[in-house]
Amino acid sequence: PATVKLRVSVVPHADNHSLCLEYDNGNLNRRSCQDHIGVDAPLTHWETLKSLPAGDYVFAAQIIKRDGSYQVATVAFKVLEGFPQ
Repeated sequence: PATVKLRVSVVPHADNHSLCLEYDNGNLNRRSCQDHIGVDAPLTHWETLKSLPAGDYVFAAQIIKRDGSYQVATVAFKVLEGFPQ
């Protein structure tokens, strides 16, 4: 298993309401959302994914606006087998 640390940068904006972070590899997934309120929100968010088994993953960050619209950014990554922790 591996630990992966991802940095998500979101420009603070008055219309931003929530930030949802999700990872998925087809067998394992997790989604969490947090309030991300307007211009007072931090620019950088860190997400630490622990004990991920080997495989191909997609990580998505979704910012949800006050009007319900949203923007999504994704990145694919691979956890390899056989490397020391």
